[in-house]
Amino acid sequence: MTMVSSPSILLIDDDPKQIQFLAAILRRHDYRVFAALDGRDGLAKAAAKPPDLILVDLYMPDIDGQATIRLFKAHPTLQHIPLICLTVSNHIDDKLSAFEAGAVDYITKPFDPEEVLARVRVHLRLHQAGAPQPVLPPPPAPSVEGSPQPWEERLVTQAQSVLLREMGNPPSLAELAQRVGTTQRHLSHEFRRQVGVAVFAWLREERHREACFRLLHTSQQLNQIGHHIGYQSAAAFTNAFRARFGMTPSDYRRAAGVRVPEADAAAVDEGGRAQGDEDVDAGGYAAG
Repeated sequence: MTMVSSPSILLIDDDPKQIQFLAAILRRHDYRVFAALDGRDGLAKAAAKPPDLILVDLYMPDIDGQATIRLFKAHPTLQHIPLICLTVSNHIDDKLSAFEAGAVDYITKPFDPEEVLARVRVHLRLHQAGAPQPVLPPPPAPSVEGSPQPWEERLVTQAQSVLLREMGNPPSLAELAQRVGTTQRHLSHEFRRQVGVAVFAWLREERHREACFRLLHTSQQLNQIGHHIGYQSAAAFTNAFRARFGMTPSDYRRAAGVRVPEADAAAVDEGGRAQGDEDVDAGGYAAG
């Protein structure tokens, strides 16, 4: 007879007392629990043994909850795991930020044990059934305009294809609009309506996604990855990656158990800035 193991839950919180409290609640109901004190350690433990669900504190030093959620959502093999955000904050802006980062739910402290268990059960059932995780919907389009027509959908799809194909040196918005046969204003409007974000905000997230994939699945050096996705130097890539995810690309590789190329370990200091490259554009992007 095949034994079915109970679901595993990863707790990420910098407060050991909170971890102890939550772990006691969950273990009483036969959940397997393991814990991490920060996002970096949580990513490493999840990469070694993926959990079925993650509970992550929103406010942590170094790598906060939002950055931790983004790290998991950008990881090719961990992005499907539902994350529930834990916090003392009840502000709507914090809740929206957590959902935008990729959280599926939000529990405020102090915790009610029954609420914690109920939310855990719901999201485990959804996850195990293969149901799509809830996401924050894009801004609604004005009702007078209706749904996009097929040709308008093609405009956005064609624009996305161009940007992905030429990610390292993308065209300007004016050139992109001209190449897909429309105006800047119309392309911007349709992109926001159909995708929910501006053209180059979408490209920035795709760059981060591609960077995470290459860090985990190739032995390319940071300058090679950075150049491929549109950064002018390893330092620019490192600074932008750290601003987005709360850790450097090399630390991301280490946390996931991937060997860091010797050239990268020698070229980039602990602050994430390449030696001899002190002045870096805040965005770090190549032209376009």
